[in-house]
Amino acid sequence: MSTEPTPAAPAAAPETITLGDEPRPPRARAQMFSPPAYTPDVTAYDPDPKIAKKLEALDGWAAKGVTIRAVRTSTKVRAARTIELKPGMKAAEADKTFREALRSATLREDFSTGDDFTAPAGPPGPNNPEQEFLQVLGGPFSKQLYLAAYLDMHAKCWWELTHNPMARLMVELQTDYVVGRGVKFQAKDEKFQELYDREERRLRLQQRIRQFVYDESWQGEAMLRKYRNAKGQLTLREIDPSTIWEVIANPEDTEEVAGYWQNYPGAYNIATMDNVPMSSYTVAFIPAADILHSKVNVSSGEKRGRSDMFPALGWFKRLRDFTASIVLAAQHAYAYVYDVEIDGDLSDIQAVINDPNFSKVPVPGSSWLHNKAMKVQPMSSKIGTGFDATKEITHAILRMCAASFGMPLEYLGVVEGGSKANAIAKTSPWAKRVSMRQLHVESELLIPLKDAIYDSLVESGELKPEVSRGGEWTFPEPAPEDVDARLKRLALLRREGAISHERFSTAGIAEANITQWNYAEEQTKIQQEIAAGITKTIDELNDAAAQKAEQDVDKVGAAPGGGTGGGGRMSPGDRAGYKDDATHLK
Repeated sequence: MSTEPTPAAPAAAPETITLGDEPRPPRARAQMFSPPAYTPDVTAYDPDPKIAKKLEALDGWAAKGVTIRAVRTSTKVRAARTIELKPGMKAAEADKTFREALRSATLREDFSTGDDFTAPAGPPGPNNPEQEFLQVLGGPFSKQLYLAAYLDMHAKCWWELTHNPMARLMVELQTDYVVGRGVKFQAKDEKFQELYDREERRLRLQQRIRQFVYDESWQGEAMLRKYRNAKGQLTLREIDPSTIWEVIANPEDTEEVAGYWQNYPGAYNIATMDNVPMSSYTVAFIPAADILHSKVNVSSGEKRGRSDMFPALGWFKRLRDFTASIVLAAQHAYAYVYDVEIDGDLSDIQAVINDPNFSKVPVPGSSWLHNKAMKVQPMSSKIGTGFDATKEITHAILRMCAASFGMPLEYLGVVEGGSKANAIAKTSPWAKRVSMRQLHVESELLIPLKDAIYDSLVESGELKPEVSRGGEWTFPEPAPEDVDARLKRLALLRREGAISHERFSTAGIAEANITQWNYAEEQTKIQQEIAAGITKTIDELNDAAAQKAEQDVDKVGAAPGGGTGGGGRMSPGDRAGYKDDATHLK
């Protein structure tokens, strides 16, 4: 397969835009760079100074003559300078020019992001976390997480995820509420449903969906690579977004992505086998069509996502520091158990210190014997009163951390008491956030995955193109305490003929958290049980429920306090409505 870049299309002729009677100058047009053709099995090579990829690239650029920008980046510094590589320049000379440009690049910006782990509190200054960064320029240029800033965010969020229990808990809780035990796909066509279920098991889709949602929460974005294996089957593999050094997009339209530039060292093997290298370094241009890229917490024009914990990184550090200070204070407060007063000089005190019986920890039931020259009193710490005060501070810091996820503190198990009404009221905003994240997962991941599976089945001839690719997903509800209310709504829709029995059953099964279920197979088993007399028909069950409801109505209506207003019998209209509700499945 050729590795030469695709020739760029000829530039369009400059156009003159006329506004009123005043002609405007032609608008400059940028040509999109077309990366070389890509195959999933990218070339990997061992890190070797003799194989200088940079020198090879510089040699190729210098041979043609090109103007490039030398850029130096760090967490707080970004410097750049334009240099020109003239035709015929050797690689070594080009490399020297490149290095000199980096050393002489001028400092343009130096600012604090407010999330620096080491930034102390204090007056306004470059290290103050409250200092705001005002953009020098507007538009997408100043809003991007460029490579250094993105890797800085990625590293800090990874550290918090693996070292801060509260940060990990928030990510896991959000993942649990978004996907739960899994999402169920219901296709419109039975043949497509059968093949989709098979591919779902082969591709381990449920595990990948959960991992995708989990990674997207703490990374701010998630990526899946699509390719065909040796058998021609669709294959999915996760991509670590930190290995993607650039999302190659049109500067004027960041949604127009041409591809992804990937650079990363592979995992190191301390032992190896045949045809398995001990290490590798991969450099690849991947076409945009081969990657499913989903990002969260972004504005329009941003190419990289931002972690859910990104706005609260500083607060997560404050939580760890404050908690550590409380524990340290308690250790000091409880370090001393007895206050021993000795009537004597330093030699008497030293004699007590050297007494081996004094240094032993007494067993239960022991007695302390001493004369009047020694007074022993147990020490009681007042640190408990301080803990009550620090609890409010701890909760305040936790609220800032949880607010980054839109999560109430009740979900973290740190708030006790409260009524059910207050709990439901606090749950509503969280339920809305989870619902919106589920909608995001469906549009950015599930629909593209379903289309990729459908297209692969059509290409392999297992599915005809005229078969519908339509279907829908069922997510777990974000508010489990409302299960009864949702089931009642489903029953109402079924009673009014708004949904089919299959849809009614599928939704009900999802509410019951039953994952291994097929409507057609279940109906066949039900008919077999009815024929064998094991169970009754739906009409028989409904008749029994209606008869029971009528008996309940008669009991309520005959009671002295019957009726909705109390003190009277139930009206005939109420009795009829009550009985009608009991027969909603008929």
